[in-house]
Amino acid sequence: MEKEKLIEFLKERGYYNIREIPGRGICGLYNFIYTTGLLVGLDEVGYKGRYCYREVPDAYYDIRFWDGIDDPKSCWIKYKGVDGERDNTNNVMNVKERVDLDDYTKKIILGMVSDTFSKGQNLYDDATRVIQYLCDYEIVFPLYLSEEMFYPLYNSVWEYLENVKMEYEKTGELPAI
Repeated sequence: MEKEKLIEFLKERGYYNIREIPGRGICGLYNFIYTTGLLVGLDEVGYKGRYCYREVPDAYYDIRFWDGIDDPKSCWIKYKGVDGERDNTNNVMNVKERVDLDDYTKKIILGMVSDTFSKGQNLYDDATRVIQYLCDYEIVFPLYLSEEMFYPLYNSVWEYLENVKMEYEKTGELPAI
């Protein structure tokens, strides 16, 4: 199957953030019941292997920055594939840095989450959606989405959403920017 047709075929079946990774073939993310998978060697029949992640942002990080050499760098927990299974014994990334979010980015974040506070969704879901949006529209946010800035950005989005949530719980309104 041609690459473009394969990518459309995979998207129709729920795969996303699909890209070719050197030495790994067509790769993409897929949501399983308890984990997110980074699947490698995708074709119309299946896949050659998958890395399982507890946290969606870690999967986004690896689909974006992994060069295909060795295993991905972030916090995958298990690999299952045609070449066997293995656990990741070093599955903790302890990045505490933050970035300053400009007003434009804060407005985008507020626009994305304004409907969710009243529906009782949690900060993890909101922060993950924001990171997904920023990854999908990387042209608008190239500075934030370098490999060095990914986790500091995620930490900053999470912290900002915590503050928004506290203000919303006090006042019943989202903060003005």
